[in-house]
Amino acid sequence: MRSEDTGLRGIVWLFAVSVAVTVGCIVASYGLAQKDGGHVPAAAVEGVHLETFPPMGVARQQQKERDHLLEYGWIDAQHTRVHIPIETAMDVWLARQGRAP
Repeated sequence: MRSEDTGLRGIVWLFAVSVAVTVGCIVASYGLAQKDGGHVPAAAVEGVHLETFPPMGVARQQQKERDHLLEYGWIDAQHTRVHIPIETAMDVWLARQGRAP
């Protein structure tokens, strides 16, 4: 037996084992999903909610972040700290640095 054959044989075995493990994982995952009726269980962590239609939640979150950057508002419930629009904050920072906005 030549050493080149052993190297090729090793590569073929590695490929075959990799394919077998991948197929096994896919079959096991499918089996686990079918065990629960194809239903993905809710998050196990209390207070975490899975979204049924994530793009809608993403749009809502992006709008909330835009509003936070462009408007004035309270940061805390006691009304002791505020947030200001990002443009105003940059102007204030520039003024404190001694630069004109």
